[in-house]
Amino acid sequence: MTSQRLMYRVVALLGIAAGVLAMPALAEDCPELVGRWPYGPSQAVAVSDGYAYFGSGTALMVADISDPDAPQVVGDVTLPGIVWGVAASDDYAYVAAGKFGLRVINVSTPSAPVEVGSIDTPGNAYGVAVSGGFVYVADGETGLRVIGVSVPWLPVEVGFVDTPDWAQGVAVSGGYAYVADWTSGLRVIDVSTPSAPVEVG
Repeated sequence: MTSQRLMYRVVALLGIAAGVLAMPALAEDCPELVGRWPYGPSQAVAVSDGYAYFGSGTALMVADISDPDAPQVVGDVTLPGIVWGVAASDDYAYVAAGKFGLRVINVSTPSAPVEVGSIDTPGNAYGVAVSGGFVYVADGETGLRVIGVSVPWLPVEVGFVDTPDWAQGVAVSGGYAYVADWTSGLRVIDVSTPSAPVEVG
């Protein structure tokens, strides 16, 4: 073996040895997980009367946002399914909880929200909007469901309209519901008669 090749091998071995000896020191500098938020990812949020209602996994969290620079979580309630959508009005929050349908939460005491009613929609509830005593649920494969909540602890379906694909989200304004329907795009539903919604565009 030539002296030059021997020198290359010695240098290579010294480099490997230095790397091995340095590994414990490098490991000490690596970040280490010491804790985590236990409820999971956040999928939805709504704001009403100085509070934000947001999903965190299967929990609905209530945050005081009177100081927007320093929001404070003041209450939470655990639900049977992931919070995919949330809408809030007056003393109630309405949660789309996937295969567990629509959940109605009394938030009149923000520090102690409590589930007071529910209805098992036929599909998977992903989006929700509230207007005029009715809750509109984007219910996946079964389209738009219209739920009467004049008695919040006893929600009842009053009408529905199917959509071509998979209803994911919904907003309501001026007698119309606007449904995000996965690959088929935006569907416009006339809900001026909640018991007989009809697609118009």
